[in-house]
Amino acid sequence: MLREGRWFNKINCGSVINKLMDEMKKVLTIIVLLLAVTNLYPQSERLDELLKNNNNDKFLSHEGEIVKNVLEKDNFENHPSQILKAASFDSTSGIDSVIYTNKDGIREKQIYQYLDEEKTYNLIYQLWDGNNWNNDWIHSHQYIDEDKIIKRSGIYWNEGVGDTTWCFYYGYDEFGNLITETLKNPSQNGNWIDVKRYSNTYNSLHQQTSKLEEKKNGSSWINVWQAEYGYDSNGNRNFWLSQSYESEVWQNERRTNASFDEDGNMLFYQVERSVGIIDWELDFRDVYSYNEQSQILHYARDKYENDLWNNQTYQMFEYD
Repeated sequence: MLREGRWFNKINCGSVINKLMDEMKKVLTIIVLLLAVTNLYPQSERLDELLKNNNNDKFLSHEGEIVKNVLEKDNFENHPSQILKAASFDSTSGIDSVIYTNKDGIREKQIYQYLDEEKTYNLIYQLWDGNNWNNDWIHSHQYIDEDKIIKRSGIYWNEGVGDTTWCFYYGYDEFGNLITETLKNPSQNGNWIDVKRYSNTYNSLHQQTSKLEEKKNGSSWINVWQAEYGYDSNGNRNFWLSQSYESEVWQNERRTNASFDEDGNMLFYQVERSVGIIDWELDFRDVYSYNEQSQILHYARDKYENDLWNNQTYQMFEYD
């Protein structure tokens, strides 16, 4: 247990959510949720006043920020399946809806839905008008198997009418590597038109080596942005280079180098910014240390200003 120092999130949020899901499957009960929300959110409405059951006894709704925080930290656009699986466990118990009050005092509801036959996860967002819950938008994610998404779409409501306003389509190579992501928007005649696309390349170890963003201009695809990636001998990504396409020339943006220990823990992370076409200047660097259990002990960030490294953040951690 972390005893001292501010929390620093070095762990991939998807892994945390998977672990949380496994644990909660075993012990999730209304009593546990009552205690958790009471302790973490003492100013929330009483949880027991908000509990309700639907016909299959699966519905569990509570006031608070727990799942909302997971959505914000993990970024729903990048990890939709992990978040929805963390919220919807099985047919007998779990969270399939979260109600909370936003900073403007508006009550909101997020509903987590899985359609097994269609292999589709939906996140449904609703607003309370004082009498009824009304749909505001739905994000839908369709999979061909456990980890491969093939379609992501957004439906938004305007004056009670919902329209699909965008769709992402995903393509894979024979090894299961994601190679294309294409954004399409509806046209006035009802057809779907290409807007932009991302293309990925991989090395023989199936490690992603590049990402290219293009936008559609008439019948042609125009370069917008690209990134290149490198890896150490243990498969850790230790190099990033991003470039933007301007005046038909690739312009450098950021360059990042990192190093890791034998357990895959990041030790060093340094970012440089582009100056002109070929020159670089230091931006910031992060340094980490760990104990034998790979728990972080120290974290420091330095900012490069006026030709000097200046301390910006330093954190120490102790564990029971």
